[in-house]
Amino acid sequence: MTWWVVLTDLDGTLLDHDSYDWRLVQALQAINIPIIAVTSKTAARNVMTAGQEFLENPMATPFMPSWSRVQSAIPDILEQVFDAVELDNQEMG
Repeated sequence: MTWWVVLTDLDGTLLDHDSYDWRLVQALQAINIPIIAVTSKTAARNVMTAGQEFLENPMATPFMPSWSRVQSAIPDILEQVFDAVELDNQEMG
């Protein structure tokens, strides 16, 4: 059985950069492919960015990535990712 998961930055990849259109995210959810948001930004920068976005548009929902939220939804996610990487390494040499 093949198990798929998408680990990606969202802004400009799974979300349209200008409109934040969620159609691709919804399509992946519809076929039960989990999405794990990753970012190169620091936690402090994410908080500052989310705060600024809230000031500019109080009705929007700012994105605040957190591995603890992912782990609460999928408690063994880190082990699953590690196992998948190990399997890839074995298969690819």
